Amino acid sequence: MKSPGLVRAANHRRRLALTAAVVSVGMIAAACGGGGGKKNNNATATTAAPDEATTSTSVVTDSTVPGETTTSSVVTNGTTATTSRSTATTKKATTGTTTKKTTSGANAVTGGIGNVVSSSTTQKPADVQVGGTITFLKGSDPLGYDPIVLTAASGADAPTSIAVYGELVYSDPTDGQVKPQMADSLTSTDGVVWNLKLRPNVKFTDNTAYDAAAVKFNWARLQDPANKASRASQANTIASMDVVDPLNLKITLKAKNAIFPQTVALIPYVASPTAIQQKGAQAYNSDPVGAGPFILKQWVRDSQTILIRNPNYWDSPKPYVDQLIMKPIIDESQRANTMISGQANMLFTVTPQTADMLKSSNQVQYAAIQNGGPNLLFNMRPGQLFNDIKARKAVTEAIDRCDLAKVVLNGAVECEDSVMRHNSPYYDPSIVQTPYNPTDAQALFDQLAAANGGTFKFTLTNFPTGNFPAEGQYIQGKLNAYKNVKVDLVTEAVNLHISNTLSGNFQATIYSNPFDDPEPTWTSVYTCNNPASPTGFCSTVYDKAVADNLVTLDVKQRIQDLKDAQKEFYTQIPGFYFERRVTWNFAAPNVQDVQFVNDGTILWDRLWIKSHG
Repeated sequence: MKSPGLVRAANHRRRLALTAAVVSVGMIAAACGGGGGKKNNNATATTAAPDEATTSTSVVTDSTVPGETTTSSVVTNGTTATTSRSTATTKKATTGTTTKKTTSGANAVTGGIGNVVSSSTTQKPADVQVGGTITFLKGSDPLGYDPIVLTAASGADAPTSIAVYGELVYSDPTDGQVKPQMADSLTSTDGVVWNLKLRPNVKFTDNTAYDAAAVKFNWARLQDPANKASRASQANTIASMDVVDPLNLKITLKAKNAIFPQTVALIPYVASPTAIQQKGAQAYNSDPVGAGPFILKQWVRDSQTILIRNPNYWDSPKPYVDQLIMKPIIDESQRANTMISGQANMLFTVTPQTADMLKSSNQVQYAAIQNGGPNLLFNMRPGQLFNDIKARKAVTEAIDRCDLAKVVLNGAVECEDSVMRHNSPYYDPSIVQTPYNPTDAQALFDQLAAANGGTFKFTLTNFPTGNFPAEGQYIQGKLNAYKNVKVDLVTEAVNLHISNTLSGNFQATIYSNPFDDPEPTWTSVYTCNNPASPTGFCSTVYDKAVADNLVTLDVKQRIQDLKDAQKEFYTQIPGFYFERRVTWNFAAPNVQDVQFVNDGTILWDRLWIKSHG
């Protein structure tokens, strides 16, 4: 829908061309099946559970009340329970726990160019105990390990990818800022030309150099349209790459982007060019070579992944544990009970019911509250039922998002009145989603029914896993309770649902789009020239605000730009967000130094297991 009275300037058109669809991964990191060729490591294609991709989060603890403005609290439980030695699993503690909470301020918006500067590596804890195994339970397996299929999403491929590759940079949930890991720095003076400097003496596990040429090779593969890379839109903001020397890569963007490091945080994985060229893409996808803290030893798809310690890891003496075992268990209750019974010592979930089970069984929680989250999108294209704003407004007003959070999510998350969480610098209580208004919704439904043959009918499509089925049933039931409304709910296999949504083959669909910094994971989804736009939404008001947010060096202006984008989004209603997404990582009490980045991905190289003392 074109917003009246505003003509897009040519420079805005050019800038927005750079923020093409992040939809396939920014909207959701549900992986599709495929890939893999090495007979010992691979099996048939798989489908991953639909957990989402973001850049960073707000860290909370179980003592944080939904809706509070605490952004960074990490809880650790003290306990006297220990295991006799650091083995594959830890036994459930039987003693009481104490809570330790640390808090920091809200994620900051910095002015000027968003440079990432060199930082020292973390020191080895004085009491660290080396050895043992972390067994990590999650909801899905990745598509593979080739960077062209990776999304950097904690609910999908990020846990395995960060173990094998590490990350060039990551978003730190304690302050929302991008920090270096494999990179030493990422800097610019004008927001157009950037210099990526790598740490010296880093090697892939095939003993080839982790250098500027390797980064260029990997990003060029993401750009290649033949590869149909998940993160192509991020890589395609780059106009050219020049290897200055082994440690420095000159990056020239197609247009100014003062916050380019946020983009790099979504394309952080660098694979060995030699390994890819020698193995070929299909074989490499299940037999990767990285420079991260662990090496893939075995991958039995949909069963388990075994990763062993990289003895030549650049940040020695890390990693501290000998082995990671990752097991995908789709069923939430089975996953929780497996950990509670002592068969694992870490677990990932986005389901409040699972989190409640684990919190009551003495497991330590590390939770991350995100902006955005699950949403309901409307197909607004010409000729579609929801091209009419009255239809979009009626459905939005018909759903009480606060009641949904209470009934479906056990009140574990805040009521989502805004796409931004309340402690976000981009949140404004005067700029919120269309509120619940059942009286107006019924009046609109009556008008729509009269114009559509007596009953307003449409089909709502949905994912089959996680919170989505219960949420879909709730929404269908509430809508069908109105007069002159008939909603059919169709649950689709994950891959089919993603394909249908991204191709616009739906009337209304339940999807997901969690994020921390709105750029680019939220903003690019809804721009006019997004070739993978689910909704077909197009507003020059929205696009102008997004374009300005990319180039401004003024903090207040960027905040205002993103508030303006929200205002237009809420006015035109291409969709609405109904669940404040929380991701939980749980650990046994003797798993130490749990730190996570981005949307809840664990930094595996820092973990250690306390087996005595």
